[in-house]
Amino acid sequence: MGRRVFAAEFKHEAVKLVLERGVALSQASKDLGLHVNVLRKWVNDAKTNGAAAFPGRGKQRPDDAEVSRLRRELAKTKAERDVLKKATATRPPRRSRNPSGTGVLASAFPGLRRDAKVA
Repeated sequence: MGRRVFAAEFKHEAVKLVLERGVALSQASKDLGLHVNVLRKWVNDAKTNGAAAFPGRGKQRPDDAEVSRLRRELAKTKAERDVLKKATATRPPRRSRNPSGTGVLASAFPGLRRDAKVA
């Protein structure tokens, strides 16, 4: 025996039976042929989400869709970050300057200094 699937209308009617008519959860679950925990979950879901409580198979509530979108965006951003990390890790280190403050050309032109004025 597989998992039973109930229509959204059936779930709404079952919740209405408990909330509006005041039928006890245990009695309503016996009358409908459901386990008490299933009906309790439906009632809690209806209380928190209202009309969007039972969206159906393959459909998401708007807040769940937003969470999914943000998770995809985060995964994409992490992948981009990892690519940049890898690129900076494989790049050769920058050459440091001479302690004297002169550039690479100081060894080629020993008489040339940065602070010397050209006439």
